[in-house]
Amino acid sequence: MTITEAAGLTDARIKELVEDELIWTAGVDAPAIGVAVTDGAVTLTGEVPYYWHRHTAAKAVLRMRGVQAVANEITVRGSHDTPTDTEIAAAVAQALTWSSRIPTGEIDAEVHDGGVVLTGQVSWDTTRRGAEREIAALKGVQWVDNRITLAPRASAADTRTRITAALERNALTDAEAIHVHVDGTTAILTGEVRSYDAKHQAELAAWGSPHITEVRNNLIIHTHATQVQP
Repeated sequence: MTITEAAGLTDARIKELVEDELIWTAGVDAPAIGVAVTDGAVTLTGEVPYYWHRHTAAKAVLRMRGVQAVANEITVRGSHDTPTDTEIAAAVAQALTWSSRIPTGEIDAEVHDGGVVLTGQVSWDTTRRGAEREIAALKGVQWVDNRITLAPRASAADTRTRITAALERNALTDAEAIHVHVDGTTAILTGEVRSYDAKHQAELAAWGSPHITEVRNNLIIHTHATQVQP
């Protein structure tokens, strides 16, 4: 018996919940997306017109109770008006230049067959993630490979205490169930949380430290029976 079955969420029930959430989520063409569930792991298939539609569908699934992981096999289909690599490159350059969240000149991009590879070095993980979101939303982009790195940082003695405090402030994390270990500038998270969202929020909290350059998120998702919806 799997963890999700022990908690009262069978794969069939998770599939129903996922399909309902895809219908509910703006920007997702639910009828075009196939859903399969095995031991709490969800596989998404189908075709969508834009990369951000693919990304939005995966994010919607990861919000659901009982979901342990997502294999996103949705493909992005081209059309007669799909931009060329040259046009995509121009749009990427403009997006990186005009975004107030991205420092000018710190990120480079290479475009090939609709795919975009981002490189460079920035100070914050939020900047790194923000750059990927900006590019993923552009028309014609098929995928984004984010290779942006973080600038070196000095370690600090109180890093663990500060990360733990950030977890306690966040209403979406299960702070009491999360253990934080800091090794130099690496934060290691262990323990059990109730959802992927909680796991993701914990990782973001750790990345918020100015002394962290790597986060190892070893949190395990465990669905408790008291959380199951009828």
